[in-house]
Amino acid sequence: MRGLAEATTEPAAAADSLAVYNPPTDVDIAAAELELMAPYVGPAPIGGLERQRVAQMIATLEGAGAVPPGVTPGDVVAFDLLPGA
Repeated sequence: MRGLAEATTEPAAAADSLAVYNPPTDVDIAAAELELMAPYVGPAPIGGLERQRVAQMIATLEGAGAVPPGVTPGDVVAFDLLPGA
């Protein structure tokens, strides 16, 4: 998870690194993708699930037609199983 956090804070460096291991990578596109991902990665602890952030992601997926209307955070995450819930 630390690598994901670093990749979204330093997208150009991450894109350059990706291109080393996957030469066909377009570094400008890879860096732009990482920049677009950044708001979805933080600011909560990486890997954490918060009800409001899950609701926002569901809304994004709903808007894209990827999930049907009416899906709730409780439908996809068992918050009662999470530490500190």
